[in-house]
Amino acid sequence: MERTELLKPRTLADLIRILHELFAGDEVNVEEVQAVLEAYESNPAEWALYAKFDQYRYTRNLVDQGNGKFNLMILCWGEGHGSSIHDHTDSHCFLKLLQGNLKETLFDWPGRWNVLPWIREATHHLLSSYTF
Repeated sequence: MERTELLKPRTLADLIRILHELFAGDEVNVEEVQAVLEAYESNPAEWALYAKFDQYRYTRNLVDQGNGKFNLMILCWGEGHGSSIHDHTDSHCFLKLLQGNLKETLFDWPGRWNVLPWIREATHHLLSSYTF
């Protein structure tokens, strides 16, 4: 599963092709996916077609269905929008910020006596930053 060179996507089409290659096998090298997403330089002219905003809520816009093993999506939050607390059970979630900034808040699972979730970490992500 080792790769000898880092695949650097020059375009959104390159990114999609490389992701298909990385997800082709039975196992995925998470570090390679992270490196490829970090290497992708945002070009709004390429992804603007998929960036559909809604004034009332965030949107999830499909770019590519992958090979049945991943979905590439453009998520659009308007100013003041948020998403509810959720997890990605038995899966990975890679996020590359293409434009703007985002506050990500991670929570611990509530204990037996805790009614409210506890904030574990809050991070502000800026343009082109990447999180996992």
